Amino acid sequence: MTDLTDDDLRALHRDGDLTTYIKTQLADGARRRAERRALVLRHPDLAARLTQPPLPYTSPENWRGHLGADTWTGRPNTSPQRAALLEIVAEAEQRATEAATRPPHGRTDHQTTPRTTAA
Repeated sequence: MTDLTDDDLRALHRDGDLTTYIKTQLADGARRRAERRALVLRHPDLAARLTQPPLPYTSPENWRGHLGADTWTGRPNTSPQRAALLEIVAEAEQRATEAATRPPHGRTDHQTTPRTTAA
């Protein structure tokens, strides 16, 4: 969720928008977790890492895409579980970025550029 000041919360409540704001934030979080989960599970080697220490999952499918809070009791969350998840997700994101910028399989740049013929 976005950091809100007390004034922001009072204004949302006063204007009748607080419930809508909370529902929107929850839905956005659920969407991000689902996207993150799908991104990792698409790669068998990364999915398998979800079942290795320090992570507690007995099956990759048990992970729901949650990373854990970035802060805990006002301090950065430095748990080994969160660190492992962040590393796995970062690798999945990097692979997705590389795949999106790579030319189609088996083609080189000169094959993807239309040829023009001299008249």
